Amino acid sequence: MNKLTTQDAPLVFGPPDHGAITLAFYKGRGHLFDRLVRFATRSPYSHVELIVDAPAGPQERPFTASAVSASPRDGGVRQKRITFDPRHWNYITLPDWPYAPRDRILLDARKQAGFGYDYAGIIFTFAIPLRREASGRYFCSELIGEALRLPEPHTLAPGDLHHWVLAVSEAYAEGCVQDAPCCAAALNKSIQAVDEWDRNGRHGNPADEVRIALHEARTACAVSV
Repeated sequence: MNKLTTQDAPLVFGPPDHGAITLAFYKGRGHLFDRLVRFATRSPYSHVELIVDAPAGPQERPFTASAVSASPRDGGVRQKRITFDPRHWNYITLPDWPYAPRDRILLDARKQAGFGYDYAGIIFTFAIPLRREASGRYFCSELIGEALRLPEPHTLAPGDLHHWVLAVSEAYAEGCVQDAPCCAAALNKSIQAVDEWDRNGRHGNPADEVRIALHEARTACAVSV
């Protein structure tokens, strides 16, 4: 299993048949709706795409790929080809994901194609914090969060989803690569840390708590072996 990559490291996309999942988070200025989402969610990200056919190798220049998401511009859930420019997008590649295989994640996202955009979920979760959703409709991070098997995906803004995948996948990859016998303990600890962050109102960055939990899990495992 490979270490996950982020925009802060050399950008490496795993070929589709290697089971890698690539998410693209939009940080560009965008339209008024993008700015409203960033303001309401207090995040640099206003949108997220699940890239279907990310090219292999470092991608430091714009590239075109097929992606699945839900967009108000397209009226809801769709798959289409998009040109991704690293000046406007940050990427996270998930070499592995603990909750579901890549093919299943893509299938679950694609099968919602044609469903409308969840404006009610946007308004009644982020503008008015009632955590409500419209049945049969999705916004971008809700669709992808559901495909990734995350709890309460209708409460996840793009920035929340970024925290989730970065924290959980980092702990999972680090635990399994560097100390394979402690993989299960490290993964469980990381999930517990993100769950606690979720229950406490999602303040701060869960990656810090995950790293502490990962260290504790690996230390306890080493002592017990």
